[in-house]
Amino acid sequence: MKNKINKNSGIALISSVFVALFLSILAGAAFMSSQMQLSMVQQKRSVQEAFYAAESGIERSVFELRRNPA
Repeated sequence: MKNKINKNSGIALISSVFVALFLSILAGAAFMSSQMQLSMVQQKRSVQEAFYAAESGIERSVFELRRNPA
C-alpha cells in the first residue's frame, strides 16, 4: 500500500505542474490580448481627438471670416 502512494505522488506533482503552466500561459495570453485592445482604443481615441480639433479649427476660421471678411 505504501509503495502505491509513493508512485502516485510523482504523477500528481507532474500533472499539477502542467496544469499550473497551462493556466499561466492562458492568463498571459488574455493579458496580452487586453493590452492590445487597450492600445487600439487609445489610438482610435487619439485619431478622433485630432479630427475634432481640426474640425473645430475650420469652424473657428469660418466664423472669424464671416465676422470680419477683411
